[in-house]
Amino acid sequence: MKKYDVQKWKDYYSNYALSSHNVVALNKHYNVNLKELDIGIKQSIDNYGMFPYPKGINKGHPSTWGTDTWPGYYGLCFKSFPNAENPLQDGLSSNSVNHDWKTDFDTNFTEKTDAWFPYLDELVSKFRGTVTQLRLIKLEAGCNLGQRLHMDYPWYKGIRLHICLTPDIDYTWTVLDKDYTVKRSNKIYFLDAGKPHNAKNKDGNRDRYVLNINVLPKLDYAIDYQIERNLV
Repeated sequence: MKKYDVQKWKDYYSNYALSSHNVVALNKHYNVNLKELDIGIKQSIDNYGMFPYPKGINKGHPSTWGTDTWPGYYGLCFKSFPNAENPLQDGLSSNSVNHDWKTDFDTNFTEKTDAWFPYLDELVSKFRGTVTQLRLIKLEAGCNLGQRLHMDYPWYKGIRLHICLTPDIDYTWTVLDKDYTVKRSNKIYFLDAGKPHNAKNKDGNRDRYVLNINVLPKLDYAIDYQIERNLV
């Protein structure tokens, strides 16, 4: 059995160049204050908790999206779309591995949710592009995000960024046929979610938390140029 559909992911990039990066830290312009993030995220979890990640979506309004969930995978949304029925969790489905990347749901995420905390305003101000979604994600100890590599959507639909939050553990992502392992730091990492990838915590003994950021790309520039020239 193939790990992934090679032709499908190459079709994603029939009109746009692939990034030469699979996982890479953005430069120091984007460095974050981990102490402020820790304080705000703890308050958000204490006040609102986290929600199981749905496996897929159905057609129509996001409130009708499917309820089957990924084991050991949880999220909390800091942005949502106007008049959302469940603003703290509706945005999770658009980050599902079965999300239809051809649909621009991300552009609807314009509203701060009740879980928003003040430091997020400073974080968002670092980006020249529009931050569409901002989500806290937990992958429990002993869990991978499924057994096979998957694709969310290519960079020209949304640039996917991560901040590693849990101290003293390895964060491992597989992209194509290579593992990338990083530690908690004040860096923001670009992960090319349009390539076959996976998040791994199968051998871990602690839950790991990441802050997931989606930014609208600038389509007149190649993704490497955007990352390397502070255009994100």
